[in-house]
Amino acid sequence: MVLIVSYVFVVLTILSMDLMISQATSRITFQESSIANYHQQWMIQFSRVYSDESEKQLRFEVFKKNLKFIENFNNNGNHTYKLGVNEFTDWTKEEFLATHTGLSGINVTSHSEVVDETMPSLNWNVRNVVSESKDWTKEGAVTPVKSQGECAQSGGISSELAYPYNQVTKGSCRSKNKPVMMQIRGFKNVASNDERALLEAVSRQPVSVCIAASADSFIHYAGGLYNAPDCGIYVIHAVTLVGYGTSPEGIKYWLAKNSWGQTWGENGYIRLRRDVEWPQGMCGIAQFASYPVV
Repeated sequence: MVLIVSYVFVVLTILSMDLMISQATSRITFQESSIANYHQQWMIQFSRVYSDESEKQLRFEVFKKNLKFIENFNNNGNHTYKLGVNEFTDWTKEEFLATHTGLSGINVTSHSEVVDETMPSLNWNVRNVVSESKDWTKEGAVTPVKSQGECAQSGGISSELAYPYNQVTKGSCRSKNKPVMMQIRGFKNVASNDERALLEAVSRQPVSVCIAASADSFIHYAGGLYNAPDCGIYVIHAVTLVGYGTSPEGIKYWLAKNSWGQTWGENGYIRLRRDVEWPQGMCGIAQFASYPVV
């Protein structure tokens, strides 16, 4: 009975965060709820099919473990963000990172090695005036959020007509050359470990940045202003900064577009605390930032 009540408490906690995965789930009552039922509804929502009962049981245990982590986080402490279920809730952390992150071998000292020497560096002037907020998604400069699937690499620029998007749960990542649809003259790097320089860059256009994405709180992020100093600065993933602003509570933030689908975060986006006390930025996003020059 204690175990059942505990399971029910988890379900009601998730539901209270407006993370109901279906209309049927929203009608679950205290008497009929269980983690098993919740998992079954989740499977239906995300069309999850397991090969046999053994795999289903294995995935259920992972699902249950992740739910427990989500519950404990949301109920302990005064956080500025929340965690929740998404299409990856039955994946182990190791599986997810191996398939959805792909940057490696990057460190601060190697930044100069990737600079395109044909492009002169910007003379970043901290006195430049920028707007208090910016959201490139509202200006037609950002494409819809997609899911990179199990293609670990998260970088690259290609035309959707030349390489159409296909959402699949399993498949291969095609890397053959495609016709050149747009020629860029080069790229420019933003000054490392300088959030002010990064702010000026994002005020002009979306900017690609590297990010530390291995924290459990990052993987299960479901909304709010992500303020997690323990996410570290070891970058393993790439996202696009598409804006910035200030929350009603007065906390400055970055708006970043991810490539893990729209069930993750705020419809595929995350807001991270801006102007932190360490130069690398929240989750290391100020270390390696660049944008193309057309």
